[in-house]
Amino acid sequence: PITNNYNQILAYVANISPTGYIVISNNFNINPIIAFSNNCKFDFTNNNKLLDFIKYDIQTRKRELKSLTKSDIIKINNQWNMLTTKESVENISQNYLKYEESYGPFLSTNWHQRFPYNKYCPIDIEQDKQSVVGCVST
Repeated sequence: PITNNYNQILAYVANISPTGYIVISNNFNINPIIAFSNNCKFDFTNNNKLLDFIKYDIQTRKRELKSLTKSDIIKINNQWNMLTTKESVENISQNYLKYEESYGPFLSTNWHQRFPYNKYCPIDIEQDKQSVVGCVST
C-alpha cells in the first residue's frame, strides 16, 4: 500500500504481469484509478517523485471532497461501479475511458535524476549538489 506520514493507507498498488502496475484509491469518493503503467514496475523507494506526487495528489483530493459537484460524484460512483461488478476486463477498460479524459503517453522515456537528464541543471548551493531535473530547471 501507499501510506501517508501517519502510516494511513492512501492507495494500493496492483502489479500487472509481466510488467506494469495500477495505483488504486482506497476511498470510494475519489476516482478509483490514480495512475498506471504497462511497461514498468512501481518504484517504492524514497526518492521516487511519482510516489511523492501520488501521495500529495490523493491527500489533496481528500481535502477537496466537499467541493465536488453532483455530476462529479455520479462520474466517480459510475467508475467504481464498473470496477466492482462482474464485467469483463475488456468492457471495463472500454467503458472506463468514457468517464475519464486520457492523454498520452506523450513520452516513453524513463526519466531519472542522473546523466544525461541533469546535465544542464544548476548546482543547488544550499545542498551542494546538482538541482533535480524538472520543467523549471530544464
